[in-house]
Amino acid sequence: MTSETTVIKRRLMLVELTTLAMVLPGIAGAVNAAGFFVVGSYLSHVTGTVARAGDDLALGQYASALNYLLLIAAFFLGAALASFQIEVSRRLNKPKYAFTLLTEALLLGGFALLCALTPDAWHRENLPLMAIVVISMGLQNAMVTRLSGAVVRTTHMTGIVTDLGIESARLAFLARDQARGRGLWAGLSSFAAIILDPEARRAKLLLIIFVSFFAGALLGPIVYLHFGYWGAIGPTALLAALALLDVAVGIEWHPEVHFVPAGRPANEQFLKLVAAELAANPQKAKAALELLRRRSTSAPALSAHPDGPVPDSEVSFTTSTRAQDTLTPGPREM
Repeated sequence: MTSETTVIKRRLMLVELTTLAMVLPGIAGAVNAAGFFVVGSYLSHVTGTVARAGDDLALGQYASALNYLLLIAAFFLGAALASFQIEVSRRLNKPKYAFTLLTEALLLGGFALLCALTPDAWHRENLPLMAIVVISMGLQNAMVTRLSGAVVRTTHMTGIVTDLGIESARLAFLARDQARGRGLWAGLSSFAAIILDPEARRAKLLLIIFVSFFAGALLGPIVYLHFGYWGAIGPTALLAALALLDVAVGIEWHPEVHFVPAGRPANEQFLKLVAAELAANPQKAKAALELLRRRSTSAPALSAHPDGPVPDSEVSFTTSTRAQDTLTPGPREM
């Protein structure tokens, strides 16, 4: 691999990491936290919304329960709309995620404009306002799920914290195994150095997502309290910029940058993704399979034409078909 190709690949992976693990979780955190100040409810927490609907039904508060059920339907609508937009764009050979990103930007901008033009007293628990934001969160969640092959979620942290707990325990045992039979200082050094181990990449990705969401949840209310509804310009502009980026360079997932821990069966969707890449780009698929073998991960035989639809989870930013040809696989660095 030439030094020029290495630099290009690192830059593309940095854009991918920034987009998936920092920008989108930060926007989701800001929208959730600032949205609570506006409408008095957290708007992407579908689990809590389902529980509140059940509570109200049990108490006989049917009107309130209906509102929560409608919010669940709004999240479903946003997810379905994003998937529809992505599928249509894919079939038309257009940038797959630009339309969805622009739709989310328009929804958030429209929400802020509507709030700015109406009395504050009208905003609290206002179903149409809440539905607008919930749809935007459904859009983002579905888009990122398809884009990353269900590896990354940005609008809720329950799964992220769960995976962090799992990865932390796994890495602790890995560090313990590496330190076995060595002195005290060497053992402590093994625990400190585990964060640099390739097996820690998934944990670092999850931690970045969590910190980004938390930072957004902190900054969102601060910006709202200081600038009011004008603060929505920031997230809206970022989403529009990401849409332009998709149009300019295209968003595509390199399967070799999936985070597959050792000793764990390979994700079925990941394997299908690699199989699909086998036909489109054998070099990338070969790199992904080699990564699985190095990590002693079970990788069953793959067909060049997997059953079912090909996952859209293709996230690294490639400039063109010519750029794809230059990105020959090599050792991945975080």
